[in-house]
Amino acid sequence: MNTIIKNIKQRPKQFILCVAIPCLWPLLLLWDNIKIESFIIIGIGMSIMVFVNFNMNASHEVLGEELNQIIKKHGISKEHLFEITGLTKYEVTEKDHQFEFYVSPGRKKKYLNMLKEYYE
Repeated sequence: MNTIIKNIKQRPKQFILCVAIPCLWPLLLLWDNIKIESFIIIGIGMSIMVFVNFNMNASHEVLGEELNQIIKKHGISKEHLFEITGLTKYEVTEKDHQFEFYVSPGRKKKYLNMLKEYYE
């Protein structure tokens, strides 16, 4: 729950554009032609789907930023990152001293914890 609140606080505009508007738009379009029970079910379903999507995308970005901060703080090279985490060249790319991770948010958390433990 803390990560959800953290994601909303860090990206309020993205939350409004990705969650609030997509949830309300279909409901407004169907306002005249729908029963209240169907209206509620559609609203709840849309809210859940869109909110999960927003949270996954925001978590993905936040974890990537945190990983990059740790890498910059400790001056970790790409090769050393591969040794510590076991990542491959297909899972990480480097552009202008910024690393882009092509792994799931769950694996990013795992690598973030690995780096924190390695340097503590």
